[in-house]
Amino acid sequence: MPNKAVILKVFTKELILNSIPGLREKIKKKQQELIEFAPFIPSLKAEEVEIAPPEAARFAIPSAPMFQTIAGINFGKLTPLIQNPTINMIECPGPFKNIIFRTYNIRKSSSIVLSREELQDLVLQFSRMAKIPMIDGLFRAWVDKFLVSAIITHKQAGNFIIQKVIYPHFA
Repeated sequence: MPNKAVILKVFTKELILNSIPGLREKIKKKQQELIEFAPFIPSLKAEEVEIAPPEAARFAIPSAPMFQTIAGINFGKLTPLIQNPTINMIECPGPFKNIIFRTYNIRKSSSIVLSREELQDLVLQFSRMAKIPMIDGLFRAWVDKFLVSAIITHKQAGNFIIQKVIYPHFA
């Protein structure tokens, strides 16, 4: 016995073909045109296709756009989080700790971990772009649409929070 979904599909197709006058003839004409031009359409041969093994996907090297600069700052591993429009806050609680991000006011943890050097480099880039020196205490800088707050001790960034500031553009 045929499946109910198949019967419903065939019924719907026939209903559509019979509801519009001349539709069945137009479809037959298009099919004839495709059959006439079939020799000119290149076919895909199975031996020409290379299929990568699934293991290769796990060890893929990040593409160049991952390390592109946004607002003059190279975010490195944080680039996918920065480019995601739903994420409005990124927090790094310290070196070698998981990055926390906030999307729709829900805090989530990611598997991204920054080393001390990466953390320091990112805050230093903000310092250079905003022309604000890194001195001990609370460091806050606003570059383009990003507001960074970091705690600096002994000229080293311990942790930081990057907020995406969305403000209206006035003409």
